[in-house]
Amino acid sequence: MTVANTYREYRRLQHGLRLNNQASRVERDQVADAAAGVQALWQTVFGTAR
Repeated sequence: MTVANTYREYRRLQHGLRLNNQASRVERDQVADAAAGVQALWQTVFGTAR
């Protein structure tokens, strides 16, 4: 999944939570694989992981 698609998916999940009157905080385990991809990109671009 591209980083852009990862962001869109994360926002979709947040939006779904808000529509159901829930806190808009997405569970970490629900996005762990996508987050690993973003962290890998960060490492490549900036040289350090966040």
